[in-house]
Amino acid sequence: RVLTRQGQLTALGTEFTVRQQDNFTQLDVQQHAVEVLLTSAPAQKRIVNAGESLQFSASEFGAVKPLDDESTSWTKDILSFSDKPLGEVIATLTRYRNGVLRCDPAVAGLRLSGTFPLKNTDAILNVIAQTLPVKIQSITRYWINISPL
Repeated sequence: RVLTRQGQLTALGTEFTVRQQDNFTQLDVQQHAVEVLLTSAPAQKRIVNAGESLQFSASEFGAVKPLDDESTSWTKDILSFSDKPLGEVIATLTRYRNGVLRCDPAVAGLRLSGTFPLKNTDAILNVIAQTLPVKIQSITRYWINISPL
């Protein structure tokens, strides 16, 4: 059983991943099924099956969607993005690296596609700097700012 601010998830003999954000929880089910109860409406429940994904808040469920390869790529030690905003890419990258990664709102909407090995997050930042019109500034090894050129 997994508890988040937005709800309770009960594994039904399964393999799944959970990502909690400030206002929602993301559930991706790889095998079998997971039952989800909302924190503020525990009488409401939803079953999410293998190959499905669900985003939910404390009070409502989003639509159940097919699970995409991007959301589970980290389980294969890679990060995969397809036309994602840079701000979202950096938020994802932050989970796999120590310290602070700051993305200036002026460049957060730039789009990025690619598949990157997760072992070397510095290499991912270098590719971003070579691909997009951004400057990567290392304040310290653990504090990096991404801003417009």
